[in-house]
Amino acid sequence: AEYMGFITITSFATRMYKLEFPSVVLFDEIHFVSMAQWYASRKYFFDIHPPLAKLLLAAIVHFTGFHTDEPYRDIGKEYKHEAFYWMRLHQSLYGALLPIIAFLTIREFGGSLLSSILASSFVILELSFQTISRAILLDSFLLFSIGASVLFALKMWNSVNSKVLFWFWAVSCGFWMGCAFSTK
Repeated sequence: AEYMGFITITSFATRMYKLEFPSVVLFDEIHFVSMAQWYASRKYFFDIHPPLAKLLLAAIVHFTGFHTDEPYRDIGKEYKHEAFYWMRLHQSLYGALLPIIAFLTIREFGGSLLSSILASSFVILELSFQTISRAILLDSFLLFSIGASVLFALKMWNSVNSKVLFWFWAVSCGFWMGCAFSTK
C-alpha cells in the first residue's frame, strides 16, 4: 500500500506541477482546443479522429465558459481564459493514473513487487509521457484507455472461475477499449 501511495504522489506531482505554465498555446493544442471550442459551440467541421476525447474537452469548454469565439490558431498565443488550465488538468489526470495502471498490470501478469515498481517508475520518469500529459492533447486519454483495457483483459482472463467477476472485467475491458477506439 505504501508503494502505491508513493507511486501515486510521484505521478501526480510530475504531471501537475506548474500545469498552468506556459499559459500559451502549445504545439498541437491549436487543433484540439479549436475542435473542442467548435464542438461546444455546435459548429460544423470535418474531424479526422473519432470524437470522444474532444467531446470530453468540449464539456470542459462548456462548463468553464471558455470563450468559444476567440480563435487559438497560433502556437505561442496567450490564453485569455483560465479554462485552458482545466483542460490541461483533465488530460494530466489520465497521464497521472497511467503509472498506477502499469503497476497493477505487471502485478496482474504475476510480476514481482520490484518489477511492478520498476515499470511504474519508467512510466513516471518517461519525459514524453510527462509532456503529453501536461498539454491539451488526446494521447494521455488514449494511453490510459489502452492501459485500462489491457489491465481489465488480464483481470478477466485471471478470473475465469468466477462468472460474475469474469463478466465484470469483460465489460470493463470492453468499455475502455471502446474509449480507445473512440479517441483516435
